[in-house]
Order: sequence, then structure tokens, then C-alpha cells
Amino acid sequence: MKGKACLTLALALTLSIPNCVSAASGETVYSVSAEAQATEGKAEAGGEAAQGSEVAELFGKPWIDSVVTGNLPKEAPEAKDDLYLHYNYDELAAHQGEYYLPVLAAMNVIRNSFSEAMEAGKLTDAGDSILTDEELQQLSIFYSQASDLEALARAGISELQPYLDRIRNAASISELNEILVSDDFPFSPYLYLPVSTTDLSGVNNVMVYPEFLYVDNCDGAINFQDSDDEAVQNAISQQLSQTQVLVLGDLMTLGFSQEEASELAKQLYFFEKSYGRDAYYSYKYQDMEYGAMAACMENMSLDDFAALCPNYPVKETVEKFGKGESPVYTVFEKKWLDTFNSIWTEENLEMLKTMTMVKIIHECEPYLDPELYTSVRAMLGQPAMDAKGNAAAACDQNNTFAQLISKIYVSDQYSEEDIARLTDTTKELIAAFKVLIGQASWLREESREEALLKLDEMRLNILVPDGGYRDYSDLSLTKTEDGGTLLGNYLKFKEWSNEKMNSRIGQSSLTNFAWEHFNPSTVNCFYDSCTNSINILPGYVVSDMYRTDLSDEELLGRIGWALAHEIGHGFDFLGSQLNAYGNPKPIYDEGTLETYLANVDKLVSYIDSIEVLPGVYGAGNLWKTEAGADLIGLELVMKVAGDKSDFDYEKFFKNTAYSYVMVVPTAETLYIFLTIDGHPINYLRTNTNVQMADELYETYGIQEGDGMYLPEEERIHFFTDNSEQSGQPTLAA
Repeated sequence: MKGKACLTLALALTLSIPNCVSAASGETVYSVSAEAQATEGKAEAGGEAAQGSEVAELFGKPWIDSVVTGNLPKEAPEAKDDLYLHYNYDELAAHQGEYYLPVLAAMNVIRNSFSEAMEAGKLTDAGDSILTDEELQQLSIFYSQASDLEALARAGISELQPYLDRIRNAASISELNEILVSDDFPFSPYLYLPVSTTDLSGVNNVMVYPEFLYVDNCDGAINFQDSDDEAVQNAISQQLSQTQVLVLGDLMTLGFSQEEASELAKQLYFFEKSYGRDAYYSYKYQDMEYGAMAACMENMSLDDFAALCPNYPVKETVEKFGKGESPVYTVFEKKWLDTFNSIWTEENLEMLKTMTMVKIIHECEPYLDPELYTSVRAMLGQPAMDAKGNAAAACDQNNTFAQLISKIYVSDQYSEEDIARLTDTTKELIAAFKVLIGQASWLREESREEALLKLDEMRLNILVPDGGYRDYSDLSLTKTEDGGTLLGNYLKFKEWSNEKMNSRIGQSSLTNFAWEHFNPSTVNCFYDSCTNSINILPGYVVSDMYRTDLSDEELLGRIGWALAHEIGHGFDFLGSQLNAYGNPKPIYDEGTLETYLANVDKLVSYIDSIEVLPGVYGAGNLWKTEAGADLIGLELVMKVAGDKSDFDYEKFFKNTAYSYVMVVPTAETLYIFLTIDGHPINYLRTNTNVQMADELYETYGIQEGDGMYLPEEERIHFFTDNSEQSGQPTLAA
């Protein structure tokens, strides 16, 4: 079980990190078109990468694709020709041949800081009430047991073996069902049933998602999609490659040889894909008519929910985990339940038993002997796990003590003034948005009121979750001297956490739910449509997007734009399909929608016209949600900047470019961004956005013929009124 992306309407700012290159070999594992292979040859022939390539060899229009190794000019261009490369040239040149994304360096900062504090005994005194004595005691028990590699080696999988044996020995589907719903079986391998809401004005209820092995439970539809496009399937295979290696380790732990495990891992993938491709994922609704995403959510009774999948013990599972009293059950894209029902049959018993055992092993892997996965880590180019690293991972994965880790780090590294500054900046951006909405003549009155209400009701989880961190004081783990083990305590934690969650059923809606299902150390931030909330996780702030000494221009250029981007997600093609309370009701009425979608189409067409590789163009329809949020966010940031005296726009634009530094080792790597990643390639996230701002032209003296120039009538604005210059229809309010 991975960190849960359970609120599947969440749309992250930070791009997905594709597993495109084997860390062990540095080689890609899929073929690409002849054009891409020719491009790759050019990149390799570019001489010393740090010195750049000959101009004749460069590819990409209107800007060279500077994130690809070997595709740099001899010197940095002027800002008026390529803003991104002008400011990032030296850093890009210094990292040719690597997979380089500075934000990745922050991924382990919080974990390392936590483990160092634990090892040094800095947390032995709760001090200024950062943790209660009880919380510190429970954390110490778990950390200590995860540090004892000798004890973990002695245990192996012996504690887990009885559960695995019960599954292995099941003689029929009915017997397997009985095991899954028995009170002494603590796993739910196929149904994920968190407690949240799709109505912030109401109460919490049970949500229904598939529990996947190969992908997070909200990624199924896009990563299991069928496509005739070989590039799409190759990119999906790359995205899933590391997970497939981990599944290989799970199977080998069950006793299969590496050869047997390799074949079984493939079979399990296609088995899960059979129903996973029908699951919910927001990006797939970009290809559908506006409103389709909202229509896929359905509230129903437990009996109606169970009737969707009669072969699987749905109702018994819900009741076993104490969730039978929910007022309703919110099912997303129910088609997957019908497909899942069709494979949960006697004919597939052996495959289902194997899948179930692998899922159990996979969930519990952080609490088992790390030596079991030494060969797997070697395949991934990772070192063997030491005691400190194993302990930090165990405390952070599956969101066991992740919130306490985050709480400790934020309390130590960020002052109340820092949190207040980020929160105030977010509020300032929201206030600016209200002004733009009030001035936008294309919005009809009903849509204007819905948009303003959505901003009024927007919840802010900035470094600290709205409603506070989870309280662990009543958790009761078993000490080692009393017979406690790491795995045993994880299972106790699961039970405690489930009871905590269930206590919220029927209670007033909260927006801190997402923080219980994303590790706060994750380098990301996101907007969640179900709870209409902006979520800035500590791991993202650590990534140099924020420092206390940032000027206003630097702040707005870095994390300010990120904050504005997340606000913009509430009003993009997907986020706008839910209203201020997370209800499936679009905020744009029919008349307003026509104008809005015309702008979306204009954005898609522009992206589609950009050549990123020879003969290969941007993915407008795939990127339109993230690109739309980028543009809306830029409008908000420019509005705030315009209200400040003596604002240094050059410093601002420089920092927007710094935010997206990236190098990939080969042209092939780019295909994942063009096929399944919803975010534009990094250099385009800078250049295509800032060229819409009039301030860019004034700052750098950009004129027709310059690389950053875009004719005024072709510039795209969503909420900055430009009906006269763009030829968009103006609708009467």
C-alpha cells in the first residue's frame, strides 16, 4: 500500500517523476520512432555536452528543447528569445547526461532530519509541546523496532506467513471470500474505503476506490489505458517499471524464482489492468464532454453499492471495517466494479490468490526484513537499507507517523511568521482573483456568483493541515520487551487508524483528510476539488521553492506562482466541474461555458503547434488542465505584482524560470510527458506562460521577431478581460 492519492480530484503542481531510465543501467527499456532515434543520435553527436551543440543540430520550435541532453547552443540566448534557457543555461549545461530535477534533492530532507533528531536523542523531551509525551513514546517504540535490523532478519516473514498460508490454502472463491472478511484478517486488498466527503456543507461519509498494486488508486485509468499508439504503451511501461521490480521482489519473497516471478509480475499487471483501466482518474475526462467528470460520482446505499459487485464480499468488507453506518457511499466511476466482478470467479482462483498474497507482502514490505529486498534495490540502483534509513522509511510510509514527522520538521524549520507569510500570500492571490472575476465581462452573473463563492469557501492547508495534525496520544503500541514487533505494531496502527477514521462518519466535513493519505514529506502540492482545498506539503517548501529571505518578487516567482496555480485548478477544465462545496455541479453555466471552452481550445491549439522533437509536437489535450491552471495562476500573480510599488519584474521572471530547471538524459525520455504526464515539459511551462503577460514585453523590450514574441491577439487570458484584443465574444452579465 503506497501513500494514498485517495482524493482523486487532486491535481498536483509538481510534475510526475517518470521512471524512464533504469537507475542501475542508465538505459531506456522501450523503443521509439525512427524520428526520435535520429534525434537521439543528434544528441549523442553534440560533442561535449557542457559546451553545447552546433546550431544546425538543435531541435525544437519556437524554442530549442533545452531539457534534453546535448541540445544546448554554444552560449545562452537572450531573455527576449528564450527566457527559460537564458536564466538556466549554466545549470542545464552542468548536468548534461543526468536525470536532473533539483526538486528531487528535497525528497529525503525531512526524513533525514527526522532520523538525525531521533538518533541524537533530540526528541527525548517533548519540549515546547511539539509532541505529547504519549506521542513521543509511541514514535520511539516504532522507530526503535524499525532500526533493529537483526531482529527483522530473524523474523523474516514469519509473522506474515499465517495470513499468506490461509490465502494459499483457500480451495474455492467462497473460501477465499470467507478469509478476506474474517475478523482476524486485517487486510483489505481490493477495496479502499476512506472517510471524507463530496459535500463540505454536509457530513463525512465513506468513499469507494479500488486498491491497486501497480498504481496509486487514482492512477488506474491513465496507466492501464488501452491504446494503439506504441509510444503511449511504451511510456506507460516506463512509468510502471520500478513498481514492477518491487512486485518482482514481493513474488521472490513468496518463494518464486526470479524467472518465475518475472513472468508472474507481467501476468499480474495485465490481470489488474483488466479492471483498472475502468477506474476513476481525472485526466481521462479531459477527452470527454465538459461535466462528465462530475457525473461519474454517485452517492448510493450500501446495498446498491454491494449489488455492483456481487461476486466479491463488498457488504461484509464494509461492515468488518466498521463502516456500515455511513449515510451514503460515494462511488467514483462504478464501471470498474462491474469489470472486477467479472474476474472474481472460480476460474481465476489461483491468480486471485497470488495477487492477494502479493498485495499483502507489498503493503507490509516496510516492516519486514530489508534484506529481503536487497536484490531488488540493486536492480533499481539503490544501496542496501541501513538501520537509520529503514527506521525513517517505516515511520513515514503508509502514513504511519508521517504527520508527526512533518509536525516536528515544520516546528523546527519554519516560524509562525513563515507560515503566516505563505498563508497571507495565498489570501492575497485569492483576493486578486476576486477582483478579476468581478471585472470579467464574459462571466454571466450566476457563474460569477458561483466562482466567488468557491473562493470564499476555499480551505487552506499551508504547511499545517486545516483542523490540525492527527493526535496520536491514544495510540498504544507494544514495546519490544513486552513482545512487540514492528509488523505487529503496524497492524495495531492500522486498526487504530481505521477507528479514528470511522469516528468521523456522520460528523461535519473536514479538509485535513488529504494529509492523512499523502506523506507530508512528499515534494508536492495540490488542489483537491472534493474539499475545495489548497494543500502545500512541507516537502514541497523544502525544495527551495521557499526561503525566509525571499523578496516579494522571488516569492511570487517561485512558490507564489505555485500557490496561484493550485487556486487556478479550482477553475480549470476539470476542477470547475465541482462547486464550492465539492458537489458535482459545474460553476460555469451554459452561456459562460461557451466562452471559457473557446479559450481552452485556443490553449490546446497553441500547445499542439509547438515542436518539442523533430516532427513531434506538444500534447495540448493532455496538458490543458495543468497548462490552464498555470495561466490562471500567472494572471493572479501578475495582478498582485501590479498592485505593489516598485515591483522588479525582471527578478520575478528570473525566478519563474528557476522553478522548472530540468535535464533528461535522452530524447526518448520526453515521450512520457507527451503521452501520460498531464504537465507540460518544464521549459514550456515557463515560456508559454510568461509570454502571455504584457509585463514580459515591457521588461525585456520584446518585439516581433524575438523568440518570446507572441502577437497580442494570440495571447491567452482566462480571467484578465481581453475580449477586444482576442476577438472573444463578450457576454452580457
